[in-house]
Amino acid sequence: MTGLQAELQSQMAESIEPPAALKKSAPVNRIWLERYRQQLPQRIRDFLEPFGYFHADITTEQEVQGHKALLRVHIEPGPAIRLVKRHIELLPAAHDGPELPLESFPLKPGDILREDLYEAGKAELLARVQDQGFLEARYKRHEVQIDREQNRSWIFLEIEAGERSRFGLVSFTGGEAFPERFLRRYLAFQPGDAFSHRLLGKTQKQLRDSDRFRKVLVVPQPDERQGVNVPVRIELEARKRYTLRPGIGYGTDTGTRLGLRYADANAWELGHNFNLDMLVAQQEQNYTASYAFPGYRNFDTGLNLHGGYRAEQLDNYRNNYFFTEVEQTYGFGRSRIGALFARAQYERSDISADAESTRFLLPGLRYTEVQLPEATGKGYGFHLQGEFRFSDQRFFSDISLMQLMGNGALLLRLPWRMSITLRGQVATTILDNPFAQIPASLRFFAGGDRSVRGYAYQSLGPQDAAGLVVGGKHLLSGSVELGIQVKQNWGVALFIDTGNAFDSWADYVLESGAGAGLRYMTPVGQIQIDLASPLAQRKLSLRLHVGIGFAW
Repeated sequence: MTGLQAELQSQMAESIEPPAALKKSAPVNRIWLERYRQQLPQRIRDFLEPFGYFHADITTEQEVQGHKALLRVHIEPGPAIRLVKRHIELLPAAHDGPELPLESFPLKPGDILREDLYEAGKAELLARVQDQGFLEARYKRHEVQIDREQNRSWIFLEIEAGERSRFGLVSFTGGEAFPERFLRRYLAFQPGDAFSHRLLGKTQKQLRDSDRFRKVLVVPQPDERQGVNVPVRIELEARKRYTLRPGIGYGTDTGTRLGLRYADANAWELGHNFNLDMLVAQQEQNYTASYAFPGYRNFDTGLNLHGGYRAEQLDNYRNNYFFTEVEQTYGFGRSRIGALFARAQYERSDISADAESTRFLLPGLRYTEVQLPEATGKGYGFHLQGEFRFSDQRFFSDISLMQLMGNGALLLRLPWRMSITLRGQVATTILDNPFAQIPASLRFFAGGDRSVRGYAYQSLGPQDAAGLVVGGKHLLSGSVELGIQVKQNWGVALFIDTGNAFDSWADYVLESGAGAGLRYMTPVGQIQIDLASPLAQRKLSLRLHVGIGFAW
């Protein structure tokens, strides 16, 4: 058998498999064998024609040896039928009609005419038109012309789009504990918008991601349409309103840590969210409360109140502070969120044997954007974060400063189950007060599990006369990591990190570390184990970085 792809050869072998009666009978039934031999040429032709081969030359030979029979089949597929031209258009053509994604149609001039690709492309084309709101779209003409003598073919597709459908009234069932106004903030469309199955799917995802519903089903009702308006019914099954979630973990930066979260997902039955969080670790304690008032522009808009207490005890500094914060967030679509905030904080820091108590009011702006690879559909994903904040001694603050901070990451998926992750972080400070008056929470440090691996947590930055790291005004760091998925839940990584904290952009030194690590994904979090070494040291010095976090 020559002239056919290996894939087609395998499929044809399955389609012409002899009947069970021939395979099981011993001695071989010669009448059945002869009948099967005579049917083979037509069966092979019937198989090959949908794949573009209309001139196959097929011969068969049989040889009986005792109780066994050998049947030889010789196939010469001949020249294939190729596509000369495709004619695909909308009827009637209109400036406000749907777009035809012709680039996605699988058959192009010069290709072998394949029935399976033609049918799949035809169905996909109609589905894409209907998804743009033209639910009544139908094929007025779908025709393939074949010239067997010249081995040529033509495709004619004409789609009658009809009138664009639109979203009608939206009704909810099963979510009676939540205000309907709250539920509508998760809609990716509004009544009157052009109908789209993609927007229905996005609405379902946004409701599921709210972590308030165990079941979400978004169902259009085309049989109940009123004119061009298609009603939509959303069926919900709420999760438990109150949850208490403990957690345990270990990180080289923090040591062993225990966590506990209490959450009310529907405070006052208004859709408000209330959380109490406790984190106790060897080097860090964190007790916070937050209350979220939902906004009704979209599900990323709302007013958030935060408050709590935090403390750190490290070799080079100790600090603790109380804080309250008011934050107004605004969603701009496609996972882009902006925020205005004002933070009041009272902090006590002990750095370089100097104890300082500082109060300040920090207003500012934040921006966040996250795009997962599944959302981009192009094999990459990224996240960006930026923050600007300032304080002024004339307004409830002991210090005056401005800070600008940004960080981001880019994930690129590669062939052979590989990926590259690029990370970067930059921060800068402009201040009027002596740097010694700046509390630890507003200083910058580098080193540790999420910074420059190979160095201890917060161990990089300017030092005092005694050699203790006291932090800097500015920060710059970056990382390149190559990940390789070995099995479904296992992976390995090779990485190089660089960065440092410093006081002057005109004179700074970046420290680098490199190493390798293991990754294991569990249903409740990732286990990450890295072994890294500083590159500046002539003598090999390895540091273990471990991150294990579980919650249930």
